Amino acid sequence: MSHFSSTESSGGVLATPSTGIDYFVSARLTGSSLIKEGDLATGILRYSDTSSSRRCRADVRTRYPITRKFRVSPSIGAEYRTGVTTDFTERALNGKVGLDYSLFKNVYLEAELGGRYTLRDDTGSSSKTLDTFAFVGFRIDF
Repeated sequence: MSHFSSTESSGGVLATPSTGIDYFVSARLTGSSLIKEGDLATGILRYSDTSSSRRCRADVRTRYPITRKFRVSPSIGAEYRTGVTTDFTERALNGKVGLDYSLFKNVYLEAELGGRYTLRDDTGSSSKTLDTFAFVGFRIDF
């Protein structure tokens, strides 16, 4: 639960209204070594009711060790959101695959590829959006 009070205008910065009380609820279930020693699976459910929207979200995240040095981490999620102050409906699916390779002790090569597909219906219009991302980098744990 959160509440942001209003602010007064000052120094050329406009006033902001209070958000009212916003509610957030989530549940998480995690299991390890379900298929193979060292794997991890997590299911997450979230709900929020805020001054601007209501949102339901479900995610499944996994990590699977292919070898002692190489892990694959796929995840998928779905979201449904409706507007409170503005009339809209939004549905989204997202997924990604992460790769993690141990080069040396505490030094890892990481890569991730993913995307999000969104359908949004506003009063009188609708849109479809596909966002994608990719990155490669090194991680050093110390």
